[in-house]
Amino acid sequence: MARPTRLVLASGIAAWDADVDANFGMIFDAPFPMHQEDTIGDLNTNFPASSYDQCLAMVGEDLYVSDGTSWSMYLGVSANVPDSTASNVAEMVSDFNDLLNELQTAGIMATS
Repeated sequence: MARPTRLVLASGIAAWDADVDANFGMIFDAPFPMHQEDTIGDLNTNFPASSYDQCLAMVGEDLYVSDGTSWSMYLGVSANVPDSTASNVAEMVSDFNDLLNELQTAGIMATS
């Protein structure tokens, strides 16, 4: 999807419109800066998910989203799943189910 085109306000009609136009310019005319924390613990402590519903933040190189209850990795990013060391079918089934669970948790695959 193409980036939306910014509608430029006629600055100078009212005192507030120049500030609004400048703020929209910061959002639409360049990459938008994203808040960044070192750990998910820091994010939870400094910015409780309940106060930042539907907000995004970076933790290291991972993007997190708040649902108003908790912060979780943004869709399309899953945790690293280690290589299987299964030596029989039962262990392979367990490893495969772990992989499916991670894909579902990340939102890459539907849960049902």
